[in-house]
Amino acid sequence: MEIAGQLCAYAATAEEKELCEFADLEATHFFSLPDSEMDDLAMKVHDKAEEVFNAHTATPPAEGSPNFTEYQVNTEKLLALHGLIAAYAKVVPSPREAAVNISAAVDTLEGIKDEQRQVFELRFDKLMKPFKKSAPDFFAKYEKARLIVERGGGKEKAATNAPNVPKDVPKDAPKDAAAPKNGTPNGELTPPVREVTTAVTSANGG
Repeated sequence: MEIAGQLCAYAATAEEKELCEFADLEATHFFSLPDSEMDDLAMKVHDKAEEVFNAHTATPPAEGSPNFTEYQVNTEKLLALHGLIAAYAKVVPSPREAAVNISAAVDTLEGIKDEQRQVFELRFDKLMKPFKKSAPDFFAKYEKARLIVERGGGKEKAATNAPNVPKDVPKDAPKDAAAPKNGTPNGELTPPVREVTTAVTSANGG
């Protein structure tokens, strides 16, 4: 801000330390401030510059004393700066306004989720029920897809559907070791396989 530099230069010449520190944008970390605070500080600097300018215009300082009107400051520059700060303040929302906007967006999102849930539960789910008997495989896939949608499709949720692998199987073991054919992971025959094996053995006279 040009006027801030001119005000700081005048204050340094006039040995007004507090005013110089106030107008020194680098010392006040002006460019590191949040957007909502930048316009406040800029307007304060403008107002102070305008105050000093008007005072020196109405009553010029004594001869030999610093005169702010001689630091390339004029009414047009002050008006232009005021307009720029006001325009900037309109573009940047206040913290409270930003919080309200975020809250409204969250409420809108929740409404969309509820609407989506109703679409699935009241429309799609109802339409799919007849397929439970006529196309059981298709219906089973639809239910799995619905479960993923309901849970959000996260990695943790997907992991719950992973096949059971025995903990005592080494990582470098053959794939067949984790899932032996015709039996459980522990090597025992499952009931259906055991019955078939017994029947075949009996038929062969074993």
